[in-house]
Amino acid sequence: MSLIVTVCRTLASRPRLRLLRAIHAAPKITVSDLATAVAQSPDTVSHHLKLLCDFHFVRAVPSGRHVYYQPGPDLPAAHPFLRGIGHLLREVCTATHPCRTPVQVCDKAGAASWEAVFTALVELFTTYTHLRRLLILKHLTCTGACSAYDVAERVGMSPDATYRHLDKLKRRGVVASSGSAPELWFVRPHKGRNFHDQLLALVLQELRAK
Repeated sequence: MSLIVTVCRTLASRPRLRLLRAIHAAPKITVSDLATAVAQSPDTVSHHLKLLCDFHFVRAVPSGRHVYYQPGPDLPAAHPFLRGIGHLLREVCTATHPCRTPVQVCDKAGAASWEAVFTALVELFTTYTHLRRLLILKHLTCTGACSAYDVAERVGMSPDATYRHLDKLKRRGVVASSGSAPELWFVRPHKGRNFHDQLLALVLQELRAK
């Protein structure tokens, strides 16, 4: 679970998403050029790049006196969760238009700019940056529909905290409730080709593996 939290926290950052997009647009680019492209200092850009390199989302390629940055390699032996996230990011960042991403991030009306896409991505990634929400998801995935009280008892949280996390997951489209008494909660279907559904599928796959 810590891998999911760490990766999603790394990617829930507009500056890092802008850098990923800039690197895919110009696959051999220096820190100086990236700093100009995203309007940040070279030191700040270097910090962001190190975090992205740690998970192989980008790679540094030394050449003479310079270091160039390229999209991360496709590593068949990489961790399945990292490999899946890398593929999703590549499909988004190589799109020619924000509303025509192969794995749709937001609908056409809401994707008038790349900044709108980055905002939507940050919201999607922050869904999975809290360990307690992942514990709730794992329980619902393993047991199927159950009440909030059962979830709270199983994951060791207060009912109020459990409801807060369930409500956030519901607002983000990850779980749903029956609306009956007692209200039952379950992971909503996720068979779509959009970024939201594919990210959820990767998270659940990683949770089941643990």
